[in-house]
Amino acid sequence: MDIKSIQKLTPQQRDELKKQLVLRPLESAEELQAWMYLFFGILFPMGFVYPSSTHGPADAMWRIYELVKTGECEHVPQATMLASRDSFKTLGAAAIEVLCMLHFRFSVAHMAAIKSQSDKAIQYVNAFFRSLHPYLTHHGWKKISDSKSKVEWLTDEGENVYLRIIIATIAGANSEHVPMLFIDEVDVVQDPRALKEAKMIPSVYKGYFPLTVYLSTRKFAGGLMEKTLKETIEAGGEILRWNLLDVCERITHEEARIKEPKVTRYISRQLPMENLDPEQWEDLPDEKQVEYEKFEAYAGIAEHQMLSVMKNYLVDRPQTDVGGLYKPFSAIRNNFRQIDADMAEAQLLCNKPSSSGLVYPRFDEVKNVLSVNQALKKLIGEECEIDSFEYLKEYLKNLGIPIIGGADWGFSDHTSLVLFALLPTGEIWHLDTLSMPGLELDDIVKYATEMQREWGVDRWYVDQAYPAYIKTLKKKGLKVPKFTKVVEDGITAVQGKIVDSSNVRRMFIINTPNNKEVIDAYGEYRWKVDGKGDIIEGKPYHDNDGVSDKMDSIRYPFQCLFTKGGKLTFTSTGIKGSAVKEALKEATGNAEVVRQVNHSIMQEKIGSLATKDKTSIKIKKKGRIFWG
Repeated sequence: MDIKSIQKLTPQQRDELKKQLVLRPLESAEELQAWMYLFFGILFPMGFVYPSSTHGPADAMWRIYELVKTGECEHVPQATMLASRDSFKTLGAAAIEVLCMLHFRFSVAHMAAIKSQSDKAIQYVNAFFRSLHPYLTHHGWKKISDSKSKVEWLTDEGENVYLRIIIATIAGANSEHVPMLFIDEVDVVQDPRALKEAKMIPSVYKGYFPLTVYLSTRKFAGGLMEKTLKETIEAGGEILRWNLLDVCERITHEEARIKEPKVTRYISRQLPMENLDPEQWEDLPDEKQVEYEKFEAYAGIAEHQMLSVMKNYLVDRPQTDVGGLYKPFSAIRNNFRQIDADMAEAQLLCNKPSSSGLVYPRFDEVKNVLSVNQALKKLIGEECEIDSFEYLKEYLKNLGIPIIGGADWGFSDHTSLVLFALLPTGEIWHLDTLSMPGLELDDIVKYATEMQREWGVDRWYVDQAYPAYIKTLKKKGLKVPKFTKVVEDGITAVQGKIVDSSNVRRMFIINTPNNKEVIDAYGEYRWKVDGKGDIIEGKPYHDNDGVSDKMDSIRYPFQCLFTKGGKLTFTSTGIKGSAVKEALKEATGNAEVVRQVNHSIMQEKIGSLATKDKTSIKIKKKGRIFWG
């Protein structure tokens, strides 16, 4: 069975073929594509063109069918369809749900994030069954019901099978036990608990192992889809990925003029799309030239505005990839014209989640992160080969740099303890992090006092919701000021240190194993969304994985120190912060004294490290020291 053969049949011949094939198992993606065309009149796109894609819609549908048919879902319990907007995710899911219900004779559940999504899903399902009705009844199947939430049939063997649409709520997630579950538009599910409860819906049935299929566009960094992608890999599942270019029709060889010599162009590596000739690229400064890649384009598309995205992909795809659900190229072009680059990267190309939903969208994992060696260079003012965090710690302490702590906790939350260095230049360095779930008060006191002893923390700005915790910490000698928590002020303070209005970055995280989760958390901490998936500004999303707890612990000291009225009073040496800055400025007036002080500190620590590690550490002297 193939599409070309089907297209040659008369209506009567097609009718007879449908009777023969409606319940016959399929053997390949090509057969599945042809089956969908025969019964539903839909030509689902097959194959992919984009380098990071893995499947087209028809290929993804076949893989889901194959997992069940072969029993592979015993070891591959879930699959996630990561696809762009308007690329037939829900339509394809509804079609494969119906096919699996018929061929494997089991019930299926489709969980929709919101009601409008469930309405669309049942609309597709009912339309499919209307097309199938005469051929199922030909084989002795009987329709039992088709409501707005459930389609049920009695098979020729007297078994009831159904496809039920449920909403992603706690109640909905507890209403079914079936071998196959689809969860639609994961990123806009309102209650994450429903996703956890839904894990219990799929169950073994008649020798079929359960399979959960997630599908969504990846809308938000740190969103539920991003989390689901990670969980899919951890569970041994598979990610089935395609974007808008993969469902675009081919560009003809004639239009691309493939017989002519290719043309050299320089195209932007990221959106927005730019396409330069060699002379234009040569005129760019060196730092800008690296943002483009050299590309040999077919002559007919060499100057096309979308070349940086489509390259030669649409020319090189099979020339038969046209018609059906393959989108006209003009429609794809209009999609890119109508949205900004950030959204296009996320929702059209599926390259990365959008930063639009992030609380700190301007945090940069390169520009706001320092290696230990980079931090030492900033402090010393000289090139060095040291990459020891212990050395950095001692250097900061010897300079009397103020160390400030932040903490967040809760009975059901993660505990997060963070430490910052306040540099006289106005920079704030995130030095250390402890984040653990399930800590009790005794544990918190133990870890906080250890960090206090190790670093000489000046003050701790902590969660004010648990007075007993604060009282206990004070008894242990920790300074814990009282303040009124204002979420918006804290967020504004952090945003201003990440990068200010002059594009200067003053908040840096030291790249250590302890801080890795914090670096990741900045890319996951997001605003809440409403039932339509729209961002609720001013209300951060509180997750259960510790991301929001880490960010809360960071926010408290920033609110107290860097908003109007926030001011550091004393340092760990008992000297006012401004006095430290003045002392350092005075020291820079005598370069030789400064050099000797730094050299003495460095050599003492180098000697101890060399003795401890039995290795030699070399310092390359190049410049002066301290900060301007």
